[in-house]
Order: sequence, then C-alpha cells, then structure tokens
Amino acid sequence: MKNRNFSSHVGSARNAFSSACRRVHAIGIRYSESGKPRKVIANIGWLFIDRIFRMGMGLIVGVWVARYLGPGRFGLLNYAGAFASLFGTVALLGIDSVLVREIATHPERRDALLGSGLCLKLIASVLMLPVAVCAISLARRGESELVLLVTLCSCGFIAQSTNVIDCYFQSQISSKYTVYATNLAFILVAIVRVALVLLGASVVAFGYAALMELVLSSIFLTIAYHRSHRSVRNWVFDRGAALQLLRQGWPLILSSVAGSVYMRVDKVMIGQMVDDRAVGIYAAAVRISELWYFVPLAIVNTLLPVIIESRRHGDVVYNERVARLYRLMTWSGIAVGITVTFLSPWVIHILYGAAYADAQSILRLHVWAGVPGALAAAYETVLIAENAQVVSLYATLIGAGVNVILNLILIPRFGAKGAAMAIFASQWAIVLSSLLFRRSRRMGLAMLKSFVFR
Repeated sequence: MKNRNFSSHVGSARNAFSSACRRVHAIGIRYSESGKPRKVIANIGWLFIDRIFRMGMGLIVGVWVARYLGPGRFGLLNYAGAFASLFGTVALLGIDSVLVREIATHPERRDALLGSGLCLKLIASVLMLPVAVCAISLARRGESELVLLVTLCSCGFIAQSTNVIDCYFQSQISSKYTVYATNLAFILVAIVRVALVLLGASVVAFGYAALMELVLSSIFLTIAYHRSHRSVRNWVFDRGAALQLLRQGWPLILSSVAGSVYMRVDKVMIGQMVDDRAVGIYAAAVRISELWYFVPLAIVNTLLPVIIESRRHGDVVYNERVARLYRLMTWSGIAVGITVTFLSPWVIHILYGAAYADAQSILRLHVWAGVPGALAAAYETVLIAENAQVVSLYATLIGAGVNVILNLILIPRFGAKGAAMAIFASQWAIVLSSLLFRRSRRMGLAMLKSFVFR
C-alpha cells in the first residue's frame, strides 16, 4: 500500500500539503517532551516532498502512459499488478511495523533484526513467486501476455525485501534517505517510460519498467544505508530474532493479507466479472482518489516511534496525542473528499481525456473511502503501539469479508461503481469494528469523536 505511485492534480495536492503542515506543526509542539519535535516535523516534510514530487512527475508521465495504453491495456496492466499484490503481501510478510518498533526500542539489536527480517522476506518471496504465476495461469488460461506481466510483478517481491532498510530509517525518523533512494529510481524509470511511449512499446514493456524501478530502489536503498555509516555486511540471521518477528508479527502478516484483499481484490473481481477495460476505468479513478493517502501515511509512518515513546509519559498525554492524530486524519479526509467531489469532471477530463469519462462517477464515490481509510491507518498504528496486533487482524478480516461479499453483490449490478461502494463500506467496517473488542473500544469512541471539529 505505501510504495504505489499515483498520478495527481498539483493544485489540490498543494492545498492538502499546506493544510496538513499546519496541523502537523500543532501536533509536533505536543511532542516537545520527547526532545524530537523538529526531527518529527522535518521527517514528515521529507515524506511530503517525496509524494508531491512523485505526483508532479506522475501528472506528466503516469497520465501520458494511461492515455497511450488506453483503458483496455491500462486495465490489463493494473489487473496484473493487483493480482500479483494478493500474493506479494504474503511474500513481504507485513512485519515492517514490528521491525520499526523493535529497532526503536532495542537499537543494540539492529543488525540481528534487519538481517533476520531480510532473510524471512527473501524466503517468502521466492516461495510465493511460482504460486502467483500458477494461479494466474489457471485463472486466465491462454493469456500469455497477462501471465508474463504477473510474473514480472511477482519478481518484484524479491527486490522489495530490502525495504527492511526503510524500517531502520523510519525507526530513526530519518526518511530523507529513503526519499533520496526511491526518487532517484523513480526519475530514471520515468525517463524509461517516456521513451517507451515515444517508441510505441507494448504493455509488457511497461511491466519490465515497473520491475526495474523496484530493483533500482533496492540498490539505491542499500547505498543510502551505507552512506548513513551503516553496513549490510554486519547483518546476521538470528533464529531467536526471526522467531520473535514471526511470533509478534503473525497477526500483522494475516492482517496485511486481508488488507491486500480488501484493497486490491476489487480490480481482480472487476476483471473477472466485467472486463479489462472496466479495470482501466476504475484504476484511473482510484489513482486520483488515493493520491492524497500520502498525507496520512507520511504522518502515521513518522509518528509511530513517537507514539510508542509517548506511552512512557502517562495515559493523559498518550490519549491526547492519539485523539489529535484521529482528528487530523478525519478532517484532512473530509477536506479532500469535498474538493475532489466538485472537481472530478475537470480532473478526469484534463488528465485522462474522453476515453476515461466513466471514471468521474467512480471517483466521486471512491474518494470518500479515504476518510475511514485514514482513520483505519491511524487506528492500526495505535494498535501496534499498544502491542494489540491481534485486534488489527480481526478488524482487517472483517473489512476484507465485507468487501468481498459486497463486490460479489454490487459489481454484477453496478459494474466498477459497485466496487467503489464496496470499498467505502469495508473501510467503515474496519473503523466500526473497533467497538466490538474490549481492547479497542476506547479507540473506536475516540475515532467517532474525531468528527466533532475543534
């Protein structure tokens, strides 16, 4: 969910950035006891710069690619990515948040944790690659082009294993190194994508470009880690650390799988129940809808170590910070939802053209899923801080179940718009499920109270 590149509209992004910065500054002041307020705000700033830069490049390159490929081939490319991601979540294990927490809490175990995390991810990636290829071969028999695209996407699992380095940078609140590495890869591959459009390349060539970006990001992340005066040569596989990561992270692993289902299965089900063109139309709307997700994700990723630390200052300080985080998620989502609802016809027409006109109604529906989606991201962070990952698993399973069931009901009747309705309902199911469990009921009430503007 965090490494996807979405096209964007620069004006609305600038407004979201300015509003978020003001709220982030208010939150940062509250963290003065930790001695890291400037570092926290600077880290969020780096993540904002990262996403805004990618959005600017995506406006030129990503939309150009979508126009060039057209809804049909664009849908095929997105279907392949969504299908592979269902298996990629298993390959990446979903233990990143646990790694961040453990490195922040036990910095002396850094090399053992990173080495063990890398080995676990590599093993899972190698195992899941043939499973994904066999599954697509059975699901779409005789479509060799699609099988090749899924294979390329699945090879990216292995390259993404080095994202454990990003976990280290997150634990140190130093995301600028990740920004340097990933954006350098992004720029180089953006140039490649432009060349592919000018040369009239096939859709498979863009699959190779996506894999190239992941490989380059992996290489540059490793270089950035060495430039920060660390070395991967010091990493070691520690059986105890590996078992600890799996033992503490298994709810998050299953939660990540369920999360991948409710976030990506919509494209797969549209492709199976309608056609690839409908996937392309839906993907165009979703890319615009999800472009603002960088705001909550940047804040949540940065504040995880700080929220964990704030528990040492007592329940009053901790609960106040969590409540402020929920309010930030809620009202930034509402502001974006209102803006995109009114601008959707112009956004779709300007960015994608008449061929994607049907994406307007989908965008109006899907963008409002961002409000409960941002709350769910913050909710999961708080659960990790409280070492209550099993509650996160239950919540995500509920959301995945609601999404799949509603997709089965709504897609045959409403087409791609039915998938947008389903994702909105499933996001709310995750938020409201917090009221079902004793350990999370307090958080659920805090999330509902966040709609009271103060």
